[in-house]
Amino acid sequence: MPDLQFQATINGRKISRSAKPHQRLLDFIRDDLNLTGNKEGCGAGECGTCSVFVDGTLMKSCLLPVAKAQGTTIETVEALAKTGEAQRPAKGLSQDGRQPMRLLHPRHGDGGNRRAANKSLRRP
Repeated sequence: MPDLQFQATINGRKISRSAKPHQRLLDFIRDDLNLTGNKEGCGAGECGTCSVFVDGTLMKSCLLPVAKAQGTTIETVEALAKTGEAQRPAKGLSQDGRQPMRLLHPRHGDGGNRRAANKSLRRP
């Protein structure tokens, strides 16, 4: 399969790079762009350590092929760190004493906690 000319806006910066269409977005962000804030945890989309915002929606970058993110706006954890927002989600999610990742884990609810976390991260 031929390479794709991948174009997107990542952390406010427009990029255009050659990529394999089936390459995971996580690997592209870490290896090709050297943005290493997002990590691979489980590699199966369950733990959330690879999460990024794609057009404002929290997505697991370990499950998303680069080709599916073509033309989108992507925000990584580095974008949150620049604005000082990286601390707010952890503070907001742990008010009930649970660990933040526990709230995002699929075995702990029907997705309502994931939606609440997404809303918390987007709150002005």
